[in-house]
Amino acid sequence: MTIFSLQIIRERFAEVLNLPGFDVQFARPESGENFSCSLRSESSFFLDRTGRALVIPPGCGIREVPDSVLVSLSGQSIMLAYFGESVAEPEAWYRTREGAGPILEDLFRTLCTLSPESRGASPLLRSICELVFERLETEIEQELSEEEQLWQRIRIWLGRCFREDLSREAIAKMLRIHPARLSRVVRKFAGTGVCDYIRDLRLGYAEELLMAREVMPIEEISRRCGFNSASYFISIFRQRYGVSPGSFRRGKINL
Repeated sequence: MTIFSLQIIRERFAEVLNLPGFDVQFARPESGENFSCSLRSESSFFLDRTGRALVIPPGCGIREVPDSVLVSLSGQSIMLAYFGESVAEPEAWYRTREGAGPILEDLFRTLCTLSPESRGASPLLRSICELVFERLETEIEQELSEEEQLWQRIRIWLGRCFREDLSREAIAKMLRIHPARLSRVVRKFAGTGVCDYIRDLRLGYAEELLMAREVMPIEEISRRCGFNSASYFISIFRQRYGVSPGSFRRGKINL
């Protein structure tokens, strides 16, 4: 069972932060069935206990790294999760009350422009980590209700698995809860049903891929986002954004 704990996350993050240096690697968009998205819309990086750092820019995905801390930056919060030997679900996680802020976001964007061979990559990532740890030191342990903790578990799990073809019953079984409870919690916190929530995650990820530097065919974007049919993807994308995926991409490029 995943634990929501500021204390555990502080301890795990401090352990990797005390390493003398980081071996920085960068995730890149890739094709194939092994592609897996960690936290779709957030800038993230893993730090393991050997000093290896895996930076995940928006639009990229990677499978979780065993015995590591995941740090995910967004405008709403900073989320940290510790994965042990099993990566099916984090052992502990914590989400800050406030978002990353412009300084952290700018530093991460700068980091993503560097090459793995750059001598500046490791010290820049360390600066980001130091700022994140300073934020953790000012945090006060939050008390979440059982239902709030369940909702965060659901968010994390669906954020990693939204591309898969899973029914409500299959998702509930993986989370070890009743399907009706799954629907009730998603409806309460997201204001929508389970299928609609997954569809929104897929559309959001499609938007990121359409804005990425690598120009992918619409059929490939549809497949990567978990849609079984490119025509269905185009139809619901048009319903959401008012334009086709191709027109959306051309409009963003011309801005």
